[in-house]
Amino acid sequence: MSKDEWRAALEKYAEAKGVRLNPDSKHVDFLLDGIFSIQAETGLKYCPCRLRMGDFSQTAALLCPCNFETQQTWLEQSRCWCGLFTKK
Repeated sequence: MSKDEWRAALEKYAEAKGVRLNPDSKHVDFLLDGIFSIQAETGLKYCPCRLRMGDFSQTAALLCPCNFETQQTWLEQSRCWCGLFTKK
């Protein structure tokens, strides 16, 4: 999947969740570059802002998109940890 295809998939995901991708396209591009860099290294699209653990069962929770709606940052700042998603 290309970066543009992944962006489109994330936009579709965001719409279904009632949120949106960050309107700052440079920030989104930066994060997508990080996701794809990690994918090249690990084979999986992990959120670039979170440290991966050695145990896959713990690390699986960090696959993009992560469960950002439970994070304090989402509740207090209306954005996920890395800022890929924001509240509408």
